[in-house]
Amino acid sequence: MKFFDTDAFYIKKPETNKKVNLKRLAAWNLDLNNLDEELMQNLHGAVQNNMLDQVQLAVKAHVPLDSINSTGHSILTLAATCGAKEVVGYLLDLGLNAAYRDKGKMAFNAYQAACAAGQFDIACLILDHKSQKIDVDMVDGQYLQTGLQMAVVNHQFDCVLKLIERYKPDIHQPDQRGRTLLATTLGAFVRLEFETDILVNKKQASLTSFCKKMLQKENAFKQTSPKARAAIEVILTSNLALNAPIGEVSEKYIAAEDVILTMLIECPEVATILYQQAQENPAGLFENKFITHYKNSELRYLDKKERAQLISLQKEAQRNSPSM
Repeated sequence: MKFFDTDAFYIKKPETNKKVNLKRLAAWNLDLNNLDEELMQNLHGAVQNNMLDQVQLAVKAHVPLDSINSTGHSILTLAATCGAKEVVGYLLDLGLNAAYRDKGKMAFNAYQAACAAGQFDIACLILDHKSQKIDVDMVDGQYLQTGLQMAVVNHQFDCVLKLIERYKPDIHQPDQRGRTLLATTLGAFVRLEFETDILVNKKQASLTSFCKKMLQKENAFKQTSPKARAAIEVILTSNLALNAPIGEVSEKYIAAEDVILTMLIECPEVATILYQQAQENPAGLFENKFITHYKNSELRYLDKKERAQLISLQKEAQRNSPSM
């Protein structure tokens, strides 16, 4: 397992101790009584809006590039998140380290930020850049997550598929909780925020498509390595504390039958494939539990569907009945 070198801001730090040339920055209308903050805000604003000319001006005027804003963003993580491709390329050419992150405030580096934001072109720019020492399977030292897992957590399924096709990563590599990429994906169904994260944003189709592709590459009921949990455990232990990320409580998660019911309603193809995989070894511990939960959820789904149809028929009959 290879880790990101997150400590160094630069791949190779430039040799310069020159003072900021304020004359070059006259157009910025800086408040000299709060100079450091003003320089950071103007630089970060230029980065966020992909204003390459202003970033180049800042470099020529010797503005410090290693400033970190209140949310933990460096200029490179900010540019990667916002899709500022020209600025990202320029900063990489200057020697900034895309693996760097501020450990006090930021959970991810520039490469992971690009993945989490679904910025496929920028993720590729970082992975392919000759100065960078990053590959697609690298993990952070905190949660052992790859950029792909960051993207899945943030439901950037199309971006992940493109990265998988281009770089052929190890999709079975487990994170700190033993989750493979498939397990992380199934985790989307478990969160109470499923409705706001997936349904409101109408991502059921992309989630279904991605799950189907992952299930072609991994049996959810089998461990892919000694350190990996079977992906289906995410669902079977969905309301247990051991399934919750660090810093989160188990109350944010729902019971297995409710998870499967959600699948049957919103992404039925995923539920069907999981049921078919379980039927390959129905006596297995995980398989047997899933089949039981699935059948109970299916009865609830059919009952719910029949009741909805009955209500619809009753309303239709009321509309068509002659008024007295």
